[in-house]
Amino acid sequence: MDVLTLCLAHEVLTLQSIRKVARQTGCAPSTVSGALSRLEAAVAVPLVRRDRAASFVLTLEAQHRLPALTALVGRIRDFLREAGRPVGERPPAVGIKALLRFAAIAHSGSIRGSARSLKIGQPQLTRQMSDLERMLGATLLTRSAAGALPTALGERLLPIAEGIVMEWEALSHAASERFRKELATWRIGTVVPLGHESSIARMLARLTINWAPHQARHPLHISSHSAEELMAGLKSRRSDLIVVDHNRIPSDFISTTLSTTPLALVGQRRLMARTSDVAALLADHPVVLPSQRNGIRQEAMHYMEGRLGRERLAAIPIVEIDSIPVIINLVAEHGYLSVLPQSAIARLPFDLGHVSLAPGHMLTLAMAWRRGGLPEALLNAVHRSLGGDLYQT
Repeated sequence: MDVLTLCLAHEVLTLQSIRKVARQTGCAPSTVSGALSRLEAAVAVPLVRRDRAASFVLTLEAQHRLPALTALVGRIRDFLREAGRPVGERPPAVGIKALLRFAAIAHSGSIRGSARSLKIGQPQLTRQMSDLERMLGATLLTRSAAGALPTALGERLLPIAEGIVMEWEALSHAASERFRKELATWRIGTVVPLGHESSIARMLARLTINWAPHQARHPLHISSHSAEELMAGLKSRRSDLIVVDHNRIPSDFISTTLSTTPLALVGQRRLMARTSDVAALLADHPVVLPSQRNGIRQEAMHYMEGRLGRERLAAIPIVEIDSIPVIINLVAEHGYLSVLPQSAIARLPFDLGHVSLAPGHMLTLAMAWRRGGLPEALLNAVHRSLGGDLYQT
């Protein structure tokens, strides 16, 4: 991290505009944007939400951190002012690490001894101090055979430099802890459970219960997404393991089938009395299904095409809603038809009827993970939660 990045990022957070900061500082917009990105990476949290192309809305984390960043930038300006840099001039890209090493030399009185304690080469440290003095346009250390001592200017700058280092370490300390936690956390992505009594919800509850006694050092993060998003998350390593509602798993992943559940065409009982003519039933009533990203939708479309044919199916308007509770409400109270797991229908507190789609159309619940990418401890924890062995395919 360097002081130019901190100053530019602070201006962006204050003015909430990259273009304004670029105009005021004379920096290219890409330079200003890059400074904000580097600060976000360093503190390990997003600081802005993009509202328009050039404007931002601060996140709550940014609002929380802004006072500390403002104090830090104030110290940086004090340092540059004391060093003789003109007020309003673009700050040089002085690294925080360079200030830390300057302070180490000033206290030890020796570049060689400081290099040894910092575990870096003496030529590297000498070069870094020369670069620091060149960027500031001032001499901070007097070098002699006896060692290196701060100049009068160096003495005045020393406490300010130490303050900058300490305030940056305090500001970024939470980021270090967050990085540590991010690395230790194991992430499981699942399809959205139908309700608190669904098999997926029960399975995840068992996993959570079994996790704490055995994996206290590794936080567990469980999130729910569509099947398409889960596969993308596994590929991009956002998830370590996924539970997805179809069995078409790419061969570059290891997978195992957890369960298969018959699907059913479901509607109000009075409507489902016409089950002798399913094609007419589908043609005469509105249909609501999850989007194409969902395994249920894929099986439902195969079933409906088999009953209606491709042309008649294309003429039927299908409402897409990726919320099972909303779908159930439309079915139970507004006369829509849908496709749901047959095991879930009996638990619903509504007067519903259904036609089973089995055996040709089943909802498969599968678990998948990257080859070589799943820690054995995580797999063992999942084994315990399911109460049995998993067979890899």
